[in-house]
Amino acid sequence: MPNMTLVMSIINFLKDEARKEGNLDTKESLEVAVQCLQTAYDIDPKSPTLAQYNIPLSLADIFTSAFPPTEEEVDEKGDTTASKEPLNKAEIMKNLGNNLMRSNQYSEAIRYYTAAIEIDGSNAVYFCNRAAAHSKLNDFANAILDCEKAVEIDPKYAKAFGRMGLAYTSLDQFELAIRAFKAALEIEPDNESYHSNMKIAYERKASSGLTGLNSVDWQTLFSNPAFRNMASTIMQDPSIINALSARMSSSLSQAAAASNRDTSETSSPSADSDAAGNRSLDMLLEAGQYLAQQMQAANPDLVAQFRTTPYGTPPNEENKDSPK
Repeated sequence: MPNMTLVMSIINFLKDEARKEGNLDTKESLEVAVQCLQTAYDIDPKSPTLAQYNIPLSLADIFTSAFPPTEEEVDEKGDTTASKEPLNKAEIMKNLGNNLMRSNQYSEAIRYYTAAIEIDGSNAVYFCNRAAAHSKLNDFANAILDCEKAVEIDPKYAKAFGRMGLAYTSLDQFELAIRAFKAALEIEPDNESYHSNMKIAYERKASSGLTGLNSVDWQTLFSNPAFRNMASTIMQDPSIINALSARMSSSLSQAAAASNRDTSETSSPSADSDAAGNRSLDMLLEAGQYLAQQMQAANPDLVAQFRTTPYGTPPNEENKDSPK
């Protein structure tokens, strides 16, 4: 029910008033009011699901924040606590948004985070929280924009970089995802979640590059005389062999230089192993892509025919990796 959070706030307010009330008649009237609301909205007070509608601040706190007492009212009551700075309105909006996130009301949460941003656009947390809500709605483009704004405000906000990485991974933009996770790890190098999600991004990057190769029925493909002739011609071309060798040598040199940098700094064996594995996959992908380009240039019509021929089987959607 859309208004249940408000209804529960009113019920909780009436319960608090009843507990504080000394007059028995007034106390009874407040308790009857609570019962009437519970009946009207079919609320079971013992239901564990009601907890999701309890917001961090009381109705009285929200009201006081929206309408802080005037100086005259403070003087009349002589209440020193009332002269304290009222609750931050932006924080109230953020807290309400957090509560809506816990109850999976993501669109509503975005509204409250946006309200918080409109009140205070200099708080990186509000943008990062709204990014999380956008991601829950699969709106990864806006999630990335909010994360970028968050790290613009606070360049050391690791969580914003982490959420940005997840959003880029969901959009299959793995290079940008890896870059975001690396930025997060520079701030929090021991965060296992960032390490794990970056590894997933590397794996999905490699998988995406090899998807076409994995789905091909190579036995059928190599039984095609036209394909065998084209592959043989390309692999006997000295210029192509030299270019491919140069590419592989360059990649190996880069890998060796990176390895030397790794050993000169403090790093874990597992991290070094992962980095080496990722560089090896990059090298294989680069070589495969180069050969595919040469085949395309050599005989575009034949390549187009292979692409339209169902040589492979569709990927298993159930086994696809996804960021947590």
